[in-house]
Amino acid sequence: MIFTTQETISPAQFAALIGAIESVDVFGQVYVDPTGHKLRIDGNITTQQAAAVIADAGLVTVTDTAHVSGGTTCCGGCS
Repeated sequence: MIFTTQETISPAQFAALIGAIESVDVFGQVYVDPTGHKLRIDGNITTQQAAAVIADAGLVTVTDTAHVSGGTTCCGGCS
């Protein structure tokens, strides 16, 4: 899933996201693009769980819907 945030993701927020994702899926992974506004979450986690983790980290996403692999907006780049 790819989310876009309004603000730059700080190192502390990134660390919190990793811990929170791993509490849901021990093998879950979190990636942040170099601009710090795009967040990719891979693992056995639902869009709702991912959105809750992002909100708990104090981040606001630009849109309510995540880019989910296999969806109609998927470019295949995450595969």
